[in-house]
Amino acid sequence: MISTRNNKIDVLRGVALICIFIAHVNPPSVVFQLRNFDVVLMVFISGVCFSFNFIGGKVENYIQSIIKRIKRIVYPVWLFLTLFFIVQFALMNTYSLKEVLLSYSLISGIGFVWIFRVFICVSILLPLFIVIENKSWFGLGVAILIVNLMPLSNKIYDVFIIQSVNYTLIAFLGYKLKQLKLSNYQRLFCFLLVCIVLLSFFYLGVDIQNYKYPPQLLYLLYGILMSIFLYSLKISGNRYIEFLGRNSMWLYLWHIPAIQMADGLSLDFLSSFAFVLFFSVVICKIQIFLVNKFIANKRVSIFLLG
Repeated sequence: MISTRNNKIDVLRGVALICIFIAHVNPPSVVFQLRNFDVVLMVFISGVCFSFNFIGGKVENYIQSIIKRIKRIVYPVWLFLTLFFIVQFALMNTYSLKEVLLSYSLISGIGFVWIFRVFICVSILLPLFIVIENKSWFGLGVAILIVNLMPLSNKIYDVFIIQSVNYTLIAFLGYKLKQLKLSNYQRLFCFLLVCIVLLSFFYLGVDIQNYKYPPQLLYLLYGILMSIFLYSLKISGNRYIEFLGRNSMWLYLWHIPAIQMADGLSLDFLSSFAFVLFFSVVICKIQIFLVNKFIANKRVSIFLLG
């Protein structure tokens, strides 16, 4: 596993988080289109960070690693949701039992939490992608094509199969890209491709967001190109954005009530974004201070930080 933090990864994760915040505060349509690479970049980064031990072509400690990763995602989300619903019910903002259960299942519910289900699925599938690709990259490609070309169209298949496979493909590309060194020509090529795709989208009036649920070719292409381009840049450290990247999970969770409050205040785009960012950062900093001061048990604190 990676023992030291990578500042570049933290910055990119922070950029993705800012774009996600922007998406949730009703930005102008052009801005909303441009930031549509945010979730793909998050997943792409998870692939770049991925590190596993292989022995004889098999993933070492696969089950234990998956269980550990699921706990690392699910426990903080469930804790947040519990606090969220307690406060909401205290404020007489009621939710149905179905909404509560779907939230805890990370399927839908209050919304926003579906992204954590994606990361769980990626954690499960990415090692398998790597094993299959080591044996037959052609076989992996055919399997992905079959999943996307199957004549099935229902929410269960879209959410649990297509979404999981296609986002894992993004993480897999991030995993493979880490092994490469992009030349200046490759950087320029990626940048030009991004420009071409953007121009095509705007010229044709294509709304990239329409291809997000489940993630389809146009959405994935734009996200991949932007992710590769951003990753290829020489990025210097920025402690403010790095803070966002290091604490992206809890910042994302705290932005959920902030979004609700901003909507209630009927703020404009910039005011809403500033409010959501400020609220999330302040609550997160208070959380970090309290955890560091009062919780010495690292097995507990690991779920309350990051």
